[in-house]
Amino acid sequence: MELIISLVTNILLVVATFFGGWMIYKIYKSQKEDFKKNAAGIIISEIRYAERKIAELKDIVNDPIKLREFSNTKVIPQNNWEKNNYLFTQDLDIDELELIKNFYSLCESLDTILPQLSPSIQLERKAQAIYTGLAEIAREVSSTVPLEQQQAIYDLKKNTYLNLINPDPWAFIPQLPIDVVRQTLAKITPITTTSAGKVMKKIAKLNK
Repeated sequence: MELIISLVTNILLVVATFFGGWMIYKIYKSQKEDFKKNAAGIIISEIRYAERKIAELKDIVNDPIKLREFSNTKVIPQNNWEKNNYLFTQDLDIDELELIKNFYSLCESLDTILPQLSPSIQLERKAQAIYTGLAEIAREVSSTVPLEQQQAIYDLKKNTYLNLINPDPWAFIPQLPIDVVRQTLAKITPITTTSAGKVMKKIAKLNK
């Protein structure tokens, strides 16, 4: 009788251990799936936001004034793809993984170049350019004009120079950053309508 009780007890212990382990595994798997689903949802939200900003940029890229006003806007404020892409290596093929990676990379390139069009930076650069120009005028005058005439000649050249450069709009809207923005926009492929976007939306359990 004692042997039977001991045997039953051992069996129950094994069953309880197995069941407890199975429950722990189910909880772990459920939490992992929830984390992956939430990460996919966040990444899709970031991509959709960036695609809207990219569309806005394309509409104004030929209008330097509006582009300058946009310069303080972030195209991709956060990069959750960089932190969580390992979760999707079994769901996306190499080309799809690379497509999303490049999308984020190009958006971050835009966020690097756009601030160069901001008024504050352009004012600072214009001030530096003016200072450099005045220093060059001072060197020229000091090396070519008699000492007693240097101040008068310098003032004349300085005023002529400032009257030329101050109204110059180029110092406020340089062409190079605008060209880089155009080139970068041309390289960006929208994600949400691609196979990669569809897979990510499916993982996030999004209907569209």
